[in-house]
Amino acid sequence: FFALIFLGVGDVYATDYTTMSHFGGLTQVAIGGMFQAAQPLLLRFPLDRAIFLREYATSSYGAVPYFLSKSMIELPQSLIASFLTWIAVYWLMGFHGSFVYATL
Repeated sequence: FFALIFLGVGDVYATDYTTMSHFGGLTQVAIGGMFQAAQPLLLRFPLDRAIFLREYATSSYGAVPYFLSKSMIELPQSLIASFLTWIAVYWLMGFHGSFVYATL
């Protein structure tokens, strides 16, 4: 719903179009995407801390393999969430150009 603040900022054919508002919309999407990707990991870490410390103490694995595997497991969820956000924002903000190219 936050994208409604930036409704139509990417429409270059609108009479009130400015480059600054277009860039502001893109920046807001980027910042929101970063928070969207980080929030689940930050909320989950305290719950997994005891498990990690127990298994680290028994030398089951180290910190680097734990965080790499945790990141790989979270990657598909983050990509799906980012894609769904971009679908909504692309048309709400009125961006032009290839959707596939913009998604990459």
